[in-house]
Amino acid sequence: MVLDGELIALDSAGKPLRFQALQQGGSSGFAVFDILSLAKRDLKSEPWTARRAILTKLLPRSARALVRLSPSYVHGTAAARSQSNVPFPSP
Repeated sequence: MVLDGELIALDSAGKPLRFQALQQGGSSGFAVFDILSLAKRDLKSEPWTARRAILTKLLPRSARALVRLSPSYVHGTAAARSQSNVPFPSP
């Protein structure tokens, strides 16, 4: 499994903090944005919505999970991207 995401700082309740909190040595987690492959299957040509559905099934929903699904944002606002069927760009 190959995931795309970023390391995030967490407070004691598991809520994300500002990036600078990572430099202060607090708790951390991994926010996952995308899945690029699963069980040796390349998913990059799949639509983003299909890859997001896979992540939704795979990742825990708990706010205290160290690896969690990130919210989806469109133009700075959290939103479902169900209208988007754009595949991941190939290198």
